[in-house]
Amino acid sequence: MDNAPPVSDEDTTRVFVLPGTDAREPRSRAGGRSGLWRPEDVARFLQVSRSWVYQKTESGLLPVIRMPGSSLLRFEPDTIRAFARGDWIPAKIPTVHPAKRRK
Repeated sequence: MDNAPPVSDEDTTRVFVLPGTDAREPRSRAGGRSGLWRPEDVARFLQVSRSWVYQKTESGLLPVIRMPGSSLLRFEPDTIRAFARGDWIPAKIPTVHPAKRRK
């Protein structure tokens, strides 16, 4: 059995963090509420379909926060705004080639 402590529903996995921001500090959105955006909120803000949001998220082109232990996706409003302005660039993931087999 794994002796790791259970993951709280309040914890999130940070996939992308803007430089100079504190990952623990909640962001506020319009109306003074703090929180993260759902895919529907991002689609509305970017004026695209919800399926576009899911496609770009899965391809790594849209910054996302994946909720641990579930398939829920949440988005940081400031990061999505940076994406819309063109200030956010996806991380470059190095290509790993399989080793050649010797005969």
